[in-house]
Amino acid sequence: MGEQRRLILSANDILETIWLLSEKSRDGDGAEYVNLTEQMLNHTSRGPGFFRLLIREVERHICHQHYYTAVALLEDTNRISDCLKNQQKFLFLKQMIGQLSRQIVRNEVNVTKMNDIANRLYH
Repeated sequence: MGEQRRLILSANDILETIWLLSEKSRDGDGAEYVNLTEQMLNHTSRGPGFFRLLIREVERHICHQHYYTAVALLEDTNRISDCLKNQQKFLFLKQMIGQLSRQIVRNEVNVTKMNDIANRLYH
């Protein structure tokens, strides 16, 4: 296996592209762009400050009801090695999942979509 390819774009540009895709999605939740989002994140260089940017994006996607891309971004926080090593990783995830859940309930998301989103968190 060779070295993994990285996107030429900055982390900011990649996260903004993901945002624009979720904004343009059919139902406004980003569902059809989850695979592309995951692929883009897999090929993104993670420099200093990336984790902070990622968290800010998770919150933005949750607030604007882009739940599927929010979950994809949230799952990427689990892939960041050593970044949460000395922090309370599970407390962080619990808080973010709680925020996502409250927003879903507040916006009266239908049960089918709610189950699909929840299943993506723990696949």
